[in-house]
Formats: sequence, C-alpha cells, structure tokens
Amino acid sequence: MPPAVLVGTNGKVVAKGNPPQLYDLVKKEVMKMERGLPILEGVELNKYKSLVKTVVSTGNNIESKITPLRKKTNDEEAQAVCEAFDAWLENTKEIVQTRIQSDPLEAVTAIMRLKMAVPSVKEFDEPLAGP
Repeated sequence: MPPAVLVGTNGKVVAKGNPPQLYDLVKKEVMKMERGLPILEGVELNKYKSLVKTVVSTGNNIESKITPLRKKTNDEEAQAVCEAFDAWLENTKEIVQTRIQSDPLEAVTAIMRLKMAVPSVKEFDEPLAGP
C-alpha cells in the first residue's frame, strides 16, 4: 500500500505510515473535529447551558452566538461567557500570529478557520491576500 499522511484538526501532520496503521489515529482526529475545542471550559453555565454544545471552534460562526450576550450587561453569566470567548479569541490570535512566522502554510488554515468562526476578525486579512 502507498504511504499516507494524516493531518490533524489543527492543520499539523499527526502521523505518516500505511493507511491500516493510521486507522485509530484517524478515528481520534475525527472525534476531535466533531467535538471541537471548548471555548467556555471552566465557565459555570445555568441559563446558557445550550452554549456548551453550540459554542465550539468547529468552523461555524460562533461570534453570532456571543454577540447578543454582550448587551446583557447586568447578567453575570452572560458576561462570564463573553469574557471566556474574548480570552479564547486573544489566545487564538496569538497562536495564529506565531504560525504566520513559523509555518505560513499552516497559518493560512488557522486563519481561515478563525475567520469562519469569528467573521469580524480583520487582523489577518493581509496575510491571506498574499504578495
């Protein structure tokens, strides 16, 4: 059989080898992609429990789920959700910036995923435009 390369949900090469040998790793990566990466980890939710399932960085527009909560300034839980999202976003931007410098090809994947999740992000428009 020809060799195969498994690229993980983070855009990095996870493993190389023959396809049968990579089956378990493929299954694990698919599970990660379906679950997404929790953004609200550590936030205790009562009113907004449904966000646990919907607000994950799986490539969907998650910003649209957060924006209405920003207006609820007297709602501590809504504000905790917004703060957790903002922290995740800043961390993600830092990771993308590092990738631009270390691995531009991997950075493009990360930028596209971030822009799908948070359409208002404009910092990385120039790196996507190219020379």
